[in-house]
Amino acid sequence: MTTKQLRCIVLIDDDEGDNFFHERAINRSGLAAQVISYLDPEDALDALATAQVAPELIFLDINMPQMTGWQFLEAYEALDAERRQSIVIVMLSTSPDPADQRRAQENPVASGFLSKPLTPEGLAAIIEKYMTNP
Repeated sequence: MTTKQLRCIVLIDDDEGDNFFHERAINRSGLAAQVISYLDPEDALDALATAQVAPELIFLDINMPQMTGWQFLEAYEALDAERRQSIVIVMLSTSPDPADQRRAQENPVASGFLSKPLTPEGLAAIIEKYMTNP
């Protein structure tokens, strides 16, 4: 199996510092050609709905004041199915609550759950699991 470089990864997190750190980790890994960060999940939804961005992978925070990650997933489901079909969403959170992890695993839109911070190992594991060509 070979791991490919992704065209685009999107980060959705209201914490500017987390976005900076995670963007830097992704860039250093060389596993994505482009990383786009959104502080407001509604801005990310707008960009996805109008095809301004076409990520293969989205890392989504759970606890955000404007719109929670769960609310984002509900709104995301309303987007055109063709746009959504090749996008993997992984919840990325500091939440220690096992219920959040279980909810992410049971959510049909979310593919997985990772605890912050995003590490090179965590990123590589996600890409290998969801983006690897046999």
